[in-house]
Amino acid sequence: YEDSITVKLVDQFGRERWDTITVNYYDAISVGLTYPSNNHDTNIEYITVRGTTLNTGIEDTVYIYVNGNYNDSYVLASLSDNWTGSVTLTGVGDSVVVKLVDRFGREAWDTITVNYYAPISIGISYPENNHDTDITPITVRGTTNGTGIGDTVYIYINGTLDTEYILTTLNDNW
Repeated sequence: YEDSITVKLVDQFGRERWDTITVNYYDAISVGLTYPSNNHDTNIEYITVRGTTLNTGIEDTVYIYVNGNYNDSYVLASLSDNWTGSVTLTGVGDSVVVKLVDRFGREAWDTITVNYYAPISIGISYPENNHDTDITPITVRGTTNGTGIGDTVYIYINGTLDTEYILTTLNDNW
């Protein structure tokens, strides 16, 4: 950056004239997502992301996408500037992508995965409420939402813990 180029002219009489210009060379650009880390787990739907750029100029732009949908952008204010933006997550395995475009139309990309776990819920699907039976023990089944692998369902009978079930898939049934 700020390379100085000087030319000198000497004529047949030995007179000299000089001229100098400055040329700003921008090497290959790059962009990085530094926060959050790749494969980050969160229960926050609207998060801040941030990162760095290299060999960028003033007014180059970082565009931020989630699962291919535009979320935010940041116009750089200084050379090789850091950037920040906000995204809205939709679920587990969200792809957060940043695209840097410089004044020459060159592009650089970076991608991370963020796992958003929506608010949790649980429901008993069998037996129905106020079910009458003369069988013991009974089978109890249900559903979950917003849950992850390794989360636990605790089944109580009259307030006393009876059974624990460890979920083996996302939004698992039990």
